Amino acid sequence: MKIFKSFLIIVSLFLIVFSTSALAKSEKVSVTFDENIITLTLPGNYTYYINEDIDKSSDYFSNMPIDKNDAIEKISDGTYIDAFDETDGRQITFKITSDKFSQTIGNFTPMDDNDKKSVIKTLKSTYKKNNQDSISEPKVIKVDGYDFMEFNCRVGNGDTGYSYKSIITIIDGNCYEFVFFSNISVPDDETTDEFNGIIDSISLKIKGETGEIVKSVVFSVISIAVIIIAGIVVILMIYSLIREFINKRNHTEKVKLKKRD
Repeated sequence: MKIFKSFLIIVSLFLIVFSTSALAKSEKVSVTFDENIITLTLPGNYTYYINEDIDKSSDYFSNMPIDKNDAIEKISDGTYIDAFDETDGRQITFKITSDKFSQTIGNFTPMDDNDKKSVIKTLKSTYKKNNQDSISEPKVIKVDGYDFMEFNCRVGNGDTGYSYKSIITIIDGNCYEFVFFSNISVPDDETTDEFNGIIDSISLKIKGETGEIVKSVVFSVISIAVIIIAGIVVILMIYSLIREFINKRNHTEKVKLKKRD
């Protein structure tokens, strides 16, 4: 009984903690535009600027491998986040752009599989024309409820080459692209794990988008389910304690009756 009671307490505490933190997403870098919010978590060894830093002094960029003029140019081209890990030779950018192709697509996530494959094929051929070789076959991945195209490419070879992972989706005619650069031609396990961890941290809150609405409903259902389970476990734990108390009391009464006899 004591083991069962301890187990219930542990499970109860775990579920209660999970119910309050399951939907929490840590936000180290956040950008806001048109009532939309994009966030991601960067490891502590990165320095970065966002589009809103365009008005900061040149000194702000002194610890980055980019000066203010270059940053202004990149921001004007659609860059919202630009992060650097100079020690390990890594860089992460987030851009929003729009052209005839993205406007024709409109929204990538609701497209059927065949249309998605066609879009991926078109982009892959564009990379190939620019002498960027695929390290792996492109695929569709889920990022915070949205479908993204993932490309792993290499430019050059050996010491002179570099690699990057690009994840792209199209929402309302706009191309949302996160690019993860590495100064090695084939990313090692450490680099891959770090980039995948950052991708897992990405949050997209796009006003009025179907993906965001569905995601909110799913998260609400999960939260309610976890709270209900936690409540059931607490009830079982209380029932176990009451039952143990009653059994002890009955045992005491029996002992008293035997002594009287």
